[in-house]
Amino acid sequence: MDLQDLAALAHLWPDLAKEAIHLRLTSLLGSRHLDAEQFLEKMAETNSVVSGSGALEIILPGTCTPRDLDIYTPSNEGRTLVTYLEANNFESYKYEGTPIDRRKEEQEDDHEHYDNRNGIKAVHRLRHAVYGSQIHIIESVSLSPLVPLFFFHSTQVMNFVSATAAVCFYPELTFRRKGENSPSTTGVYTHTTYSGLMNFAWPGSDFKNLDAVQKYRARGFEIYDHCTKLHSHTGLCSIVDPYPRESCSTIHRRTDDAFVLKLPHFSTYAATTIRPGVAWRLGSRMYEAKGVEHRYDAIVTVAADNKPMQYSNTEETDHIIHHPESTAM
Repeated sequence: MDLQDLAALAHLWPDLAKEAIHLRLTSLLGSRHLDAEQFLEKMAETNSVVSGSGALEIILPGTCTPRDLDIYTPSNEGRTLVTYLEANNFESYKYEGTPIDRRKEEQEDDHEHYDNRNGIKAVHRLRHAVYGSQIHIIESVSLSPLVPLFFFHSTQVMNFVSATAAVCFYPELTFRRKGENSPSTTGVYTHTTYSGLMNFAWPGSDFKNLDAVQKYRARGFEIYDHCTKLHSHTGLCSIVDPYPRESCSTIHRRTDDAFVLKLPHFSTYAATTIRPGVAWRLGSRMYEAKGVEHRYDAIVTVAADNKPMQYSNTEETDHIIHHPESTAM
């Protein structure tokens, strides 16, 4: 059962739905040779979350096989988790690729996923000394661990699982239902088509994003390069028009808006909301009839310390995140 099914089940059997998510999370952590419950306490303590393919496999089982475990932390909280892991048979190892702190806009693009232009301040890589399982501790540029999520290549991976809840930011797309004719004797049936929207985070990321997106297309996802493949923008004048919907590339979203699907799975650790709050708008491309391109890079705003902090690779924003030295808070 996916997260949407479990959320529906929670209205009738809340404990059953919560236990299902909690079991998936602890199984994932255990598969990396962690003491799951103890590590959840550390996640709660540091306001950290599981994201990437690990979170997707929890909310949408069977769609991917996580190779490494990605843990996202607020700025300057990564060292706490690294210290814990090193005390529990994990060893830090050196990465041979391009360090993220040397990535500049003028550099040629490559296929490295962890990039400071994606809202990442630092990456700590650890490997189990006996079993070799790998964990990446990824520090956000912000007090919110969620900022890097909104620079991901596409919406189907914009999910996280914290110590207390599983969250999907694009459930309408991720669990998209369709009806079609079945060639069998059962007639018409409804099935789920997993889908998503591309997110253009910064100029030069296209080849990397397309490569990542192609992997999900090969797994059966329908990934759209713009929301106009799903609905028309013709005649859209104001917020009172028939949408915005979550599936619109052009609207500004919030981590506490009505589109978010959240299922708490554990009540011992304080609140189920990751603070501070975050707002974002996907990056997109739009083309005029004559082939003129209009590019809108992803923008992420964090409501912290009574002063909203905006991150993007667009010159007009407060913090141009492809220059690491300008992201200190």
